[in-house]
Amino acid sequence: MSSITPEDLTAFDEVSSKACSLYENSPYGNAWRAFTAEELATQAVYKARRFCLLPYGHPKQVDDTLDAINMLIFAVRKLEEERTHVEHTDTHRPESSTR
Repeated sequence: MSSITPEDLTAFDEVSSKACSLYENSPYGNAWRAFTAEELATQAVYKARRFCLLPYGHPKQVDDTLDAINMLIFAVRKLEEERTHVEHTDTHRPESSTR
């Protein structure tokens, strides 16, 4: 089993920072909140597919990959928000009485 190296972590942090910067500088802001997790995942797939169709080394490949990362992060956030909402709703539901 291989372990993650410090260089791997550094590279991960660099890519994460680029994805975060792309989101922070986006003109779309929090528009992702209007989409379902499924729609966000579909957008990520679209970006990944477009990445594969571009010639290797095309500058748009990096942008599309970072967009896909952000879309998947937003999808995870949506799922977590929905799960938290359901858990919160379930804990405040009155117990059903047995007769």
